[in-house]
Amino acid sequence: MLATRTALAAIATLCITGFAPTQDKVTLKMDPAQGDAFTHDYTLKMNILGMDATLSSRLKTKVTKREGETIETESAWENFKVDLGGSNPEIPTSPLLITVSTSGKISKIAGGIEGSDGPRTYLLLHYIAPNKELAVGDSYTVELDADPAVPIPAVTYTGKYEGKAEVKGQAGHKLTVTIKEKAEAGLSSESTFIVTEGGRILSAESKFKNLLVPQLGQSVDGSMKAEIVP
Repeated sequence: MLATRTALAAIATLCITGFAPTQDKVTLKMDPAQGDAFTHDYTLKMNILGMDATLSSRLKTKVTKREGETIETESAWENFKVDLGGSNPEIPTSPLLITVSTSGKISKIAGGIEGSDGPRTYLLLHYIAPNKELAVGDSYTVELDADPAVPIPAVTYTGKYEGKAEVKGQAGHKLTVTIKEKAEAGLSSESTFIVTEGGRILSAESKFKNLLVPQLGQSVDGSMKAEIVP
């Protein structure tokens, strides 16, 4: 009887270990090539002085320079629209110029939406690749130092790999991300990204608190969403 029980236990152990699903691992990098081009539809929603505000636009981006770890992009706005409590004020925009490293450090932000806090708004959907192998459930943290020249605030960026995902027929990988500005009552956000292994954003959605609106001299809460256009 003891021998039978021992044999059954051994078979059960073999079945559990032999047929347990293996965890897929993936290395996610920021690795665009010079000349790469892509288009996203963006929507930003918030409440300003008691009025619901929605900003929407199509943003066409091109990698204008890739030299080692340095990436430069230029993005052009198309069909930029503002709905502020039912009115449609005209807000000027200019091409968005970004210089960022493959490790996520931002060294230049110029242009964008007039009157906005460009650096903090950009941070809402700023994807920092882990640049290492991850299994489902693995996390990573990046500390971005403040840089008055940009100006970027000091933030803690934490990402977690959730597994494979797909957007409009394109294969990608899902991450959940939190951003926390180190200053008291600073910007914070919780986001979901679906990205390619090379770092292209297929979709992103962020809920944020304390986004500064310089023209108002106050901060607002809201959400931001982006999705790639095939």
